[in-house]
Amino acid sequence: MLARMVAAVTLGFALMAPPSGFAQEIDITSLKCGDFVKSSQETATNVMLWLSGYFTYEDDPPIINFSKISNKENQLKQYCADNPLLPLLDASEIFMDKKYGKEK
Repeated sequence: MLARMVAAVTLGFALMAPPSGFAQEIDITSLKCGDFVKSSQETATNVMLWLSGYFTYEDDPPIINFSKISNKENQLKQYCADNPLLPLLDASEIFMDKKYGKEK
């Protein structure tokens, strides 16, 4: 009986622990375009969601447009493939910041 209880508690803790992917940290300021292009799709999507929030202005509507983010990801990856040593924040500003007039 005690063994079953210990096993159940252990299983409960294991299920509550976040997957190892959640423990990952990315220093956006040191990320280069080449790193972004080589990253997994999940990482690229997470970075794009972060960038989308980072480049949101106070007067922007509180809407997440996944299609728009996906299009910007494709544009950014293409640009980064041609400029792998460029800091990702510098490259993303061109496509994500509306002050550059590339809002699509």
